[in-house]
Amino acid sequence: MRSPRILVVTRHFPPFSFVAGNRLKNIAKYLGQLGWDVTVITPNPNLSRYDLGNFREIRDFNLIYTDHFLKFLTPSLRSSIENTTIKRLISGMYRRFIYNDIYIGWYLNLSYTLHKEIKKKKYNVILVSGPPFLSFLVVYFFARRENIPYVVDYRDLWVFNPHRISSKYLKFDRAVEKLVIKNASLVLTVSESCKNLMMQEYPFISEKLKVLFNGFDPDDFDNLPNSRSSRDRHIIYAGSFHLPKRSITPIIRALNILKGRSSCNNIKFYYFGNNASHVLNEADREGVRNLVEVKGVVNKKELYNALLNSCLGVVITSVYPTASLADRGIVTGKIFELLGLKVPILLIAPPGSDARKVLEVSNAGTAFTGEEIKKIANFIEDVCCNSGINFTFEGRNEYSWPKLIKSLDGHLKNILKQR
Repeated sequence: MRSPRILVVTRHFPPFSFVAGNRLKNIAKYLGQLGWDVTVITPNPNLSRYDLGNFREIRDFNLIYTDHFLKFLTPSLRSSIENTTIKRLISGMYRRFIYNDIYIGWYLNLSYTLHKEIKKKKYNVILVSGPPFLSFLVVYFFARRENIPYVVDYRDLWVFNPHRISSKYLKFDRAVEKLVIKNASLVLTVSESCKNLMMQEYPFISEKLKVLFNGFDPDDFDNLPNSRSSRDRHIIYAGSFHLPKRSITPIIRALNILKGRSSCNNIKFYYFGNNASHVLNEADREGVRNLVEVKGVVNKKELYNALLNSCLGVVITSVYPTASLADRGIVTGKIFELLGLKVPILLIAPPGSDARKVLEVSNAGTAFTGEEIKKIANFIEDVCCNSGINFTFEGRNEYSWPKLIKSLDGHLKNILKQR
């Protein structure tokens, strides 16, 4: 008896996109280890303007690389228009006047590849992950035509995304989203709050809507050096911001309090990412520029080594004291990287948020609102300067992919039983 076949469709996949693609890599990897015959369709990483290297991990799945039409709409891709300023201008005009999706060109190549692959092999199920979300529609057409059940995986919310800037295409997006999820066999989202929000808006999917956390892959951390028992007095935030909701301001203000405390000599905040101006402006405003250092964008190995030698990793979902259901559902991938590394977490998130629940289950850190500046400063002092708090991380394995994949495996096998 042959293994069940699953076709995974994703625009983001390592090495093209380690942050967004890591979830899909883990789904493909661990389904393969459970006996599924997994094939992944994703853009060729050689299309990138940057040297990404190859995806060299030993894997239990097949990879099919596609081309990417209209590459000039996506600034990160190599194209005949190499001036990034011109590419951003063209891309911006397209998103403003036509449709807010710079990956529109990929759907043509995806459709061609799907057509060939589905004719060549008989698949039992297709899983498509977004964003970009119009890939859901592409898979819907092919799955319906070939009578193949499909799964839609939301890494972020689509219509109800709290970071959505414009409502210009809201009616179109909502109509497409409703069509796609109504006909899906399974809908996955990354948190309970996101699940509850979607059930409120689309009650007809309540039976097939499931939570699959992002989690961490233990294998990602096997070849890293052991963390030192005595960590440096370094606090690290890695990633981007969504101002004003997600800003570094509470951490910088806490540093301003700590600079006057003799117990916290040599405390230092390091930022890894491409939003340096925000961090430096806040540091200058609070007069703590000497306590802040910007490292820019680095590879994963360098970042992990820095985190292993730090006393705290910072995760921010929102600095606001209250939040909508959509905001409470944000659980960034950074929190799971820190769980994998066993780095204590300083979380800034509203009460009732799903990210806070992850900390409670894993015993990996402490959460605050963005207004609790003095409490944040005291916590940093206790953890980094006085070594007064130890976190056991005893529940972290609840979010490891070897455990998480079992629920997905069960859901997929239920789909096959219903055929």
